[in-house]
Amino acid sequence: MAIPVLNIEQIRAWENATWESGISQEDVIKKAGAMVAYYAEKMTSPCSLILGIGGKGHNGDDTEQAINQIKNNSADFIRAVIAAKAAQQSQPGLITLITLADSYIPVASQLSAVMVHPWRPSLELPENTTGIVIGPGLASSEIPPGLVDFVVKLWDQFPGPVCVDASALDWLPEKSISSKAPRIITPHPGEAARMLKTTTQKVLSNRFETVRSLSKRFGNTWVVLKGHQSLIGNFNGIIYVNSTGNPWLAQGGAGDALAGFLGGLIAQPQLQSDILKTIRYAVWKHGLTADYMQSIKTGWTIEELTQHLGKKFTDNEFILKVC
Repeated sequence: MAIPVLNIEQIRAWENATWESGISQEDVIKKAGAMVAYYAEKMTSPCSLILGIGGKGHNGDDTEQAINQIKNNSADFIRAVIAAKAAQQSQPGLITLITLADSYIPVASQLSAVMVHPWRPSLELPENTTGIVIGPGLASSEIPPGLVDFVVKLWDQFPGPVCVDASALDWLPEKSISSKAPRIITPHPGEAARMLKTTTQKVLSNRFETVRSLSKRFGNTWVVLKGHQSLIGNFNGIIYVNSTGNPWLAQGGAGDALAGFLGGLIAQPQLQSDILKTIRYAVWKHGLTADYMQSIKTGWTIEELTQHLGKKFTDNEFILKVC
């Protein structure tokens, strides 16, 4: 088969036609990088070493974009692992993690006591499912057809508590829900701004009103607005201010750990009768654990935080000091 060859004149003509059509150089680089990343991941096995080699100047821009895309995809499935391990600290019983098919092997290889299944359109949840967390690990640009509809249906109809975090927050419909079971969302200020179609600055300038607005817009859900002194509340009643936590919770993965830990608690029937207390406890314990980690070492990681979420603190002096 003949190999097509473009000369310099033809390449420049293609470039000029591209720019005249309104497509920017940045858009072309992003698309080229995304395509390189797609084929690099498709042609390799999970956890393989991928070496990116790019030329000097702008000649290497598409390679840099591809490497960043691969890094983001790799970091994304780690978030699902963090959430699952945090849920284990709540000791809810059997935990099942449903992940994207492309992430199944790297996710399953890091979890020894969690059932892991790849998502497929015909998937049905186990009959004994008592609570659901949706979001950690779903930031991929390759979301399979039907998954968003599957999530929206669970949010609307699942008869038990549902907690939604991260990318899945953008999938929620702005309407009331059919189920009478609790619904919980855990956005940080940037995610809250997207959900309310406003700016992060406006969210931060009136956090209490943000909690009310989010709750009303998304089916009177419970809201955990994360950040310094996280807020917990809904469309009416008291909004609670959490007293624990420190700046180290700004690390990537901290929100996934909270979502998983909270999910493991709300899945337990004995903790569902007072769902507000359960939510408040999860947020408080998550922050308290961060304060504990800060008291024993500097530079701790989210993995270390997750390992200690289930710890029973017996040092009353420490608890009084941080609270």
